[in-house]
Amino acid sequence: MSICPVDQGSRTCRFSTAMRNNRRRGFACVVASALALGAASFGTTRTFAKTLAAPRSITVADGPAILNAGDFNEDGIQDLAIAINRTNEIGIVFGKRNGKLRRIERYAFTGLVHSAAVGDFNSDGHDDVAATFGYASNDGVALGVLVGDGNGGFRRGPDSVAAPASDCRPADINGDDQTDLVGFSSFVGTALGNGDGTFRDPAIFDIGAAAGTLAIGDVNGDGADDVARPDNALQTLTVLLGDPADVLVKSQTILTPDALVSAAAFGDATGDAIPDLIVTYLIPFEIHVFRGNGDGTFRTTPIRSPAPPDVADLEVGDLSGDGRLDVVSQSTNATTLNVLVGRGDGTFEAPLFAGSIESPHGLALADFTGDHRLDIAALDFDNSTLTTVVNLGPNVTSVSGKGAGNSFSLRIKGKLFEPGARIFIGANGTEWTQVVAGGSTSLTLKGGASLETLFPAGFPISIRVVNPDGWQIRTTFTRSASDLF
Repeated sequence: MSICPVDQGSRTCRFSTAMRNNRRRGFACVVASALALGAASFGTTRTFAKTLAAPRSITVADGPAILNAGDFNEDGIQDLAIAINRTNEIGIVFGKRNGKLRRIERYAFTGLVHSAAVGDFNSDGHDDVAATFGYASNDGVALGVLVGDGNGGFRRGPDSVAAPASDCRPADINGDDQTDLVGFSSFVGTALGNGDGTFRDPAIFDIGAAAGTLAIGDVNGDGADDVARPDNALQTLTVLLGDPADVLVKSQTILTPDALVSAAAFGDATGDAIPDLIVTYLIPFEIHVFRGNGDGTFRTTPIRSPAPPDVADLEVGDLSGDGRLDVVSQSTNATTLNVLVGRGDGTFEAPLFAGSIESPHGLALADFTGDHRLDIAALDFDNSTLTTVVNLGPNVTSVSGKGAGNSFSLRIKGKLFEPGARIFIGANGTEWTQVVAGGSTSLTLKGGASLETLFPAGFPISIRVVNPDGWQIRTTFTRSASDLF
């Protein structure tokens, strides 16, 4: 249940500051705005539908329940940590560039394993896994850390006597750049990280009987993660703000009358660079976007779109490559995996079928192939399988320059470029119209000295390729005297 940082332009992610450890390795995950140039008038549904690969499933363990992504061997390809209920284990599955997940390594715990949170809990720059395990009816739920070595291996760190809740996720609640844990049950609980793989005693925030979901992210820009928690008994959404004083402070209560919330996430669905609150429901079959004000509060009248029936979980990110937030949902009774492509105004296209999951029990978005696009992973609890859907969208494989002065030109190689693709250069988005297309695999920019001036030697300059149907592909180019085709 995670959004993993991906190094391809701006992406929106649920854990906007929880993965600060990854920023030291260049994986910045920020709230994205809809890009002003190129995509606003085009739909993305057609291209996105044709670039989703067929689902691929592997058997992983008996009773996989929760999964989160991280790069445990630091090869640039995301891996998965899975909480395995029936065998009381954490399973680690490694990604490969061909999209096939390989080998599962298992680490045993004493008692039922409830969750597997991924983050750098000991501040060494490597991804670790924090597991909650045990039985609430006996000695309670404990917290244990698998300390990653950056090569795909783990050692068992010290256990904490008590976890803040059975289902825990990474966050930075007090904005101190240490990865904390926030958990939920009938309450919201936090365990603040000490930065050495240990945690402070849990703090409990009782906000009433709640639904089985939690949204986490920095919604007021203060560097501390915030939380939104539904309560279907009271038909409310409660927003709690992280604070340097190590507490969660209630900010707002939003009414959700005649509705049963199933899942929630933070993300910029409206293109204004401000996080919104995105909510799905068991009743009605809709997805609602509560537009963020940027100060930790949200507008109370939602923007509505149709959603698949019986949504149990959702994840958000830019899958369609157009700079706008999309949603992946998992449905229970309908047993479907769907993608809702965002329009950038808070509404979404009709759901696209991405696969069937008979007993859905966990969902994640991450780059499992190293191509800088978000792919989908989902667990089937009863069938003990992990299903991945690889995103085969357009990409750039190389950029090279040739000549100097009036003879300077630039060649962009990749795949799935479409006739009429537009090129935007630099932070200001200068559009370059002297483009010669080489089918779907290359674009050559002409212009000589005028083009060369946009690429001062030694400086990485951003390039954005925008297909007519909205796909945006990002790369950079640094000019040097030795650049040749």
